[in-house]
Amino acid sequence: MTIYSLLGIFFLLIILIYIIQNIYRKLLLHEKFFLSLNLKIANVINKMKALDSRQMFEKDDEVGVIWGELVNILKELEEYLSR
Repeated sequence: MTIYSLLGIFFLLIILIYIIQNIYRKLLLHEKFFLSLNLKIANVINKMKALDSRQMFEKDDEVGVIWGELVNILKELEEYLSR
């Protein structure tokens, strides 16, 4: 092998290390985002349950349907994010 081949392989290796490091950094950033989003959704569900501790919203005919749908949507989203 010539010196140029070795330099080419070394240069390619440096580029690949940089690419992998950059992708890993982005992966960690996205993971933190989704974990914080999951916590926020859990907080919203807990706050909604605390608001309806006496089940005034849930038992109301008109508001109860919408309230139940909101709770179901948030639970589906929480299940999706926890995978």
